[in-house]
Amino acid sequence: MGVNDTILFWGLLFILNSIYFWPRYILESGRSDFFPFAGLISGKLKRRFRYLAIRLNYDIWRVSVDFLVLMVAYVLWLNQVFTPVQFTIVAALFYGFTLIYQIYYSAFEKLYHLDPLIYHDWFMMKVAFKIFIHEYDWKNFFITIGALVFGGVCTLIIYFLCVISGEVVFGVGSYIVISIAVLGGIWCIWKYEPNRFPQVVFQSQIASMIQNVIGSLNARREVKSLTLEKMKEYNIDTDVRLERKPNIYFIVVESYGRMIFDEPKFKEQYLQYIPGLQNELAQQGWHSTSGVTRSAVTGGASWISYTSMLYGLNVKGQGLYLTLFKNPHITEYDSLFNWLRRQGYDTWRLSSLGGYHKMEIPYDRYSLLYGVDNWIKYFDLEYTGPEYGFGPSPPDQYALHFAHEKIKRETEGPRAMFYITQNSHTPFESPTEVVDDWQSLRDENYTAPQKSKFWSRPNLDLYGEAIEYQLKYLTDFIRKRGEDDDIFILVGDHQPASLSIEVQKRETPIHIISKNKSFIDGWNEYGFVKGMNPAEAEKTIAQEAIHWALLRRLIGEYAKEGAKLPEFLPNGIPF
Repeated sequence: MGVNDTILFWGLLFILNSIYFWPRYILESGRSDFFPFAGLISGKLKRRFRYLAIRLNYDIWRVSVDFLVLMVAYVLWLNQVFTPVQFTIVAALFYGFTLIYQIYYSAFEKLYHLDPLIYHDWFMMKVAFKIFIHEYDWKNFFITIGALVFGGVCTLIIYFLCVISGEVVFGVGSYIVISIAVLGGIWCIWKYEPNRFPQVVFQSQIASMIQNVIGSLNARREVKSLTLEKMKEYNIDTDVRLERKPNIYFIVVESYGRMIFDEPKFKEQYLQYIPGLQNELAQQGWHSTSGVTRSAVTGGASWISYTSMLYGLNVKGQGLYLTLFKNPHITEYDSLFNWLRRQGYDTWRLSSLGGYHKMEIPYDRYSLLYGVDNWIKYFDLEYTGPEYGFGPSPPDQYALHFAHEKIKRETEGPRAMFYITQNSHTPFESPTEVVDDWQSLRDENYTAPQKSKFWSRPNLDLYGEAIEYQLKYLTDFIRKRGEDDDIFILVGDHQPASLSIEVQKRETPIHIISKNKSFIDGWNEYGFVKGMNPAEAEKTIAQEAIHWALLRRLIGEYAKEGAKLPEFLPNGIPF
């Protein structure tokens, strides 16, 4: 029986061990081979040996050294200390905790191409969980049942391993396997940086957790080094006043990343319609300049991106964002819209995201954070008709035109509006046609049920069409509704989520459009190029630097001659 029990022990342990690595393998479907033979049978001998310890092929043929050591320790010694039931409780909790961590790490690293830090990621996990619960609605019952069944099966397997442990006899082969795993784990921890955790073959979830905690503590310490008093040192001189006050539209185009002109499948089409949009604007007296920004994020967390631009500092992650968000005195700092309010602007924010009215959204806090006087929310839009993708949400063309009409009716002085578009959000299910009459998009008789598709697998082929729609309805809006003293900032927040290209390519396009040629020409100083093609820009600008460049251009062009310009901070407020 000892030999059979030993074989059974290793077989069941392999099943539990492989579950750690299935999630990443599934996320990399189409990019990783199930069997990692290619790297073992070709290439230089040294490279092949290295492939046994670390590889970018995210297969399941890896080892969770922690769990292996725990279960082997029970066979060799701990079965004399704990009963099978007692140890099953300990081992099952350990397995569940480390498995959840493994899934979290794999998902966040894959999606955002950044080293996961619980300090930054905890807020996003809570938001994602709320969206998940909302979106799956009644299906959550079956998902919960499935999760409980899965957990129960894994627990029973662990219990069975504990029960047969007394009959397990490790031979020379078993000890060789154990030694390779333990020594491999020690080697991988010593040899490779913590951010290589998903690639190493002999993985230690505990070691990764420790590094995560250390990194989180360091991030927290860095955040605390930036105080409100330090930020206020960079406030604009109170004597600076704009003598002319152009209306300002700050529009963040969701998921508008440089992938659109880097990837061959999008590039050709993009470069075909961009010159046409530029010419249409120019024919009506609009001047344009474009550049490429360096985003603080890669494939998600839009609020980190646009908060960096509005505040003039690299927000970096959730820790700093929440610190700003929770500070009741944050309006003492000259974020873009707070400064515009002090200049006499009426500030607006359009939020057309639908479907989440049952979730508590702290609009009062957001108003403080972003300097917003007035909101236009989903139910204010009076829209009935087909909705799209995340939310789901009305067509962006409809939302923007509706907001413009409302703002014009209710505002007498200069106005500034912020809007992050919705229809180009993953999964990129978007309208494709720009209509002549935006009100025709409303259909009073439309009654079909509509659900958000935030968790749907995005279709890469739709991404190019979604961005084309964004740029076409935005430039159409500028031509039809723009006034002589309007300034439009159209900027991407990040690469498309879950489709992001290499981490070093986190740049996004930006376009500045105005009838004031002098205002537009001054952007050359910051690496912008004439026209609507950002692919021609040879330099990039950090998103946090957009804040300082915009303030300098506004003051330089519209304030009294000789007014004190703020310092240009190419990397934002230092901290």
